[in-house]
Amino acid sequence: MAIITIDIISDIVCMWCFIGKRRLDKAIHLHKKTYPGGSADKVVITWHPYYLQHNPSPHSVEKRVLADKNLAHMTPEERTGLMNRMDQIGRAVGIRLNHHGKIGSTRDAHRLILLSQIEDKKRDQSHSGELQDAMAEKLFQAYHEQAKDISDREVLREIGRDVLGLQAAEVDAWLNDEDNGRRVDYEAQRNREQVSSGVPVFLIQGKEHRVDGAQDIEDFMELFVKIREST
Repeated sequence: MAIITIDIISDIVCMWCFIGKRRLDKAIHLHKKTYPGGSADKVVITWHPYYLQHNPSPHSVEKRVLADKNLAHMTPEERTGLMNRMDQIGRAVGIRLNHHGKIGSTRDAHRLILLSQIEDKKRDQSHSGELQDAMAEKLFQAYHEQAKDISDREVLREIGRDVLGLQAAEVDAWLNDEDNGRRVDYEAQRNREQVSSGVPVFLIQGKEHRVDGAQDIEDFMELFVKIREST
């Protein structure tokens, strides 16, 4: 049996981060299913915050408004081609991208991931990271597939209930505690200083292996085999 640790630096509004997560999920599933003895391997995933700050406004704005601004240099045909390409890449890993909805700050969403990390340690002494991984998946789905505003408190209450079984008041209490916000801000700033190529970034076995971007499933699997054969 091998223990494979994966630290993921990402932001929820990052489409490639969601695609990278799904590719990683598939690679882990295939490794456990196909590699001899791989089913016994333990994969521990830890999520870390990064602020892309796509929206400079202090309040949420329509995604399409920002798209019109950021893609103004492209012709309508080029924009349509880009959207179609992203839709196709998403569908290949089971993602149905929704380009509607609003974009706001991801600070509170990252705070929910932090809360799920703490709950992981309370509920699972093996520290598998399953709760925080489920939280990240739910937030990605809400933003990219369901066109929900993940800076909206009601949306975060719903996700906190679904993933952690928390009451709305418990989610509010956590999000109202600025110590948690400062903790996320500090880590996000530290990650921004360390990551020069953008996100996602996957650090495997500490910093032994680093994967930048949403690499192919086969790239992750090759690393898993390398780790397995070195144990």
